[in-house]
Amino acid sequence: FRLAASINIDVEGVAALPPNEPHSSSNEMLRSGRPVLLADFTDDPSVIPRRALPGFRALLGVPLRSEGHMYGSLFVMHPRAGFFNERHVQQVQVVAAHAGAALARAEAYEEATRLSITDELTGFFNARYLSARLREELARAQRYGHELALVLIDSDALKRVNDRLGHEAGNEHLRHLAKTIRAHVRATDIVARYGGDEFVVLQPEAGLDAARATAERIRKAASVEQGGIATSVSIGVAAFPDVREADALFREADRALSVAKQQGKNTVVVAEGKRA
Repeated sequence: FRLAASINIDVEGVAALPPNEPHSSSNEMLRSGRPVLLADFTDDPSVIPRRALPGFRALLGVPLRSEGHMYGSLFVMHPRAGFFNERHVQQVQVVAAHAGAALARAEAYEEATRLSITDELTGFFNARYLSARLREELARAQRYGHELALVLIDSDALKRVNDRLGHEAGNEHLRHLAKTIRAHVRATDIVARYGGDEFVVLQPEAGLDAARATAERIRKAASVEQGGIATSVSIGVAAFPDVREADALFREADRALSVAKQQGKNTVVVAEGKRA
C-alpha cells in the first residue's frame, strides 16, 4: 500500500520509509484483518522506523475492509505512550467501516464504467467507445493538421474454427488475435473490438504508410495454425486527410477490407483517393 493521505505527520519521511517490512505488526494486521494497538511502536522499529515519525509513540491501526476485501489501513498515532485504549479502537473502527464501504462503492463504480466501454472477451474498447474516440481524434487531427489512420482487421478463420472446434475455441482464437494486435501497435493507439470478428486500430498522428506497416506486421503475426486450421486476417486501411469525415473514414477502410477479402484474404488493402 502507498500513503494516500495524512494529518500532522512527516509525509516525506513516511513515504521514504514505509511500514512494509515482511514481519511488521502492520502487515500482520493486513493478513489477519484485526486491529493493531501498540502502546509504544518505537519498541518495534519494523512497524514504522522511528526517524520517519519523530515525536509519536502510541499507534492504533485498523484495516479498511468491505465485504471481505482489503482496501487499505487507517493508522492513528499519539505522542504519549499508552494513550489509546479499546474505546479508541471502537471509534476508529466505525470510521474505517464507513471508509471501507465508500471505497467499495467507488471501486464498483469504476468497474461498471470500465465494463461499459470495454469488450469482456478481449479487454479492448467496444464499438460505442470507438465511435466517440474516432470523432474526438479526427477533430484533433483537423485542428492541428495531424494525420490519423484507421486500420480495420477481420479474421478469415473464425467461422471455420467455430464449426470444427466449437465456440470456446472460437473465443480463444479471438483472444489470441487480440493479443497479437496489441503486441504490434503503439501504446498510444486506440484498439477496439468492433464486431464479432472485426477489430479496429485507430492511430493518431499516423498516415497511410505507417498504418500499412502496422497492418502488415499484424497480418504476418496472425498467420498461425489453431487445431489444424490455418488462421489469417484481412485488413483494410484508410487515413485522414485523404478521407476527411469520420463515417467516410470507416466506410473507406471497410471498402478496402472487402477488396482484401475478394483478393483471396490474408492481405492488406489501402483505400485510394481523396473522398469527402
